[in-house]
Amino acid sequence: MALTDSLNRLRPLHLVPDRNTLTPLRRGEAPAVEFDRTLALLPAATPVTLWVSDTRYEDVSVTLDLTPEADAAALPPPAILLGNTALGADAVCSWPELPSEPPAALLAQLVRTGTVAELRLGGIVHRCTVPAGALALGFRAGDTASRVRSIAITRE
Repeated sequence: MALTDSLNRLRPLHLVPDRNTLTPLRRGEAPAVEFDRTLALLPAATPVTLWVSDTRYEDVSVTLDLTPEADAAALPPPAILLGNTALGADAVCSWPELPSEPPAALLAQLVRTGTVAELRLGGIVHRCTVPAGALALGFRAGDTASRVRSIAITRE
């Protein structure tokens, strides 16, 4: 996520927000998305969704590096959207809890095969059902802020 849009340095390349992320700044409000070497997704009354541009995914693996900066607390992963299905956003399909003592490298992973999606964190796996077919892939803050150092997407 080192490359940013030349017209909007607050947006990493290949991630497209569902609305203008500069509007809150113009009103003197805090943005729902920040980008400064890491991607911060912040809770908002209407959260911003960042979609991976120009592609759809069937079987896919998404790895999020959540490793915090030195002396900072680990934050939970953001919700991952497959089409209209938000994974990790509610009790129906939530991320496993963060380890009480996060490892030096904290990774969260979504692995989708057909209609089954696995949310993996700290050695724990939660399984969820998702629609069949090629779906758009997106990211959104949950009830708390999320900070992501990198995103790796691999077709399975």
